[in-house]
Amino acid sequence: MNPELVSRRGDSVPEDFGRNLYRPLRPDAVLVVTSDQENALTYYLEVVEGLRPDVARVDAGSVATPWYAGYLRRRYPGLEVPESFSEPGLGAQRRVVELALAN
Repeated sequence: MNPELVSRRGDSVPEDFGRNLYRPLRPDAVLVVTSDQENALTYYLEVVEGLRPDVARVDAGSVATPWYAGYLRRRYPGLEVPESFSEPGLGAQRRVVELALAN
């Protein structure tokens, strides 16, 4: 392995990408992320950098899991998570729509 060749030190593309996801959002927006890259980058920026604490970040890949509604309610107390969000059999896309309509 050649550390100099594989080093990403100083590469700002990932952070710029994550910041650009937040840039156009209005205050108190809901950001729905659909990929692991988006999720990891925005989670880092939210938790470590403290970027946009007003924005609720929703991982579209987790919305169909039984625990996610409770997580959202605890993590973002101002976010309206409808009761229908937890209904069994409700697809992921429909859960995201329900969440968007409630907010």
